[in-house]
Amino acid sequence: KVKNFVKFVLNKLKHGGGENEGHGGILGLVNNLAEGLLKHMLQIDDNEENENPVEPAEEAYATSTKRNIVDSGILLSGCQTDQTSADASPNGNSDEAYGAFSNAIQAIIAGKDVVTNRELILK
Repeated sequence: KVKNFVKFVLNKLKHGGGENEGHGGILGLVNNLAEGLLKHMLQIDDNEENENPVEPAEEAYATSTKRNIVDSGILLSGCQTDQTSADASPNGNSDEAYGAFSNAIQAIIAGKDVVTNRELILK
């Protein structure tokens, strides 16, 4: 899919999309640089495909792909790493606001000595 997209973009650069045709200067320079880069990337990709045939997923990742999806794991996230959450506030007091997701996780963990990842997800 990526290779087809790169070929599409390269074709647009070669033949123009209508709006940049006939322009020189900086637009022409950027067009030429982008076209050269995409051609180079396609050549590298073609060479790697010829040198390195596609391996089965088990060999490529040194693991079995015949797992139950439940055993694959689940990533839970309340917000991005550069964000803070204050979507729950007791009694409408914004000074005491906290993240509802984080609070739920902490409540589950506080309720038992040991909590497995599976128990955490299912509760």
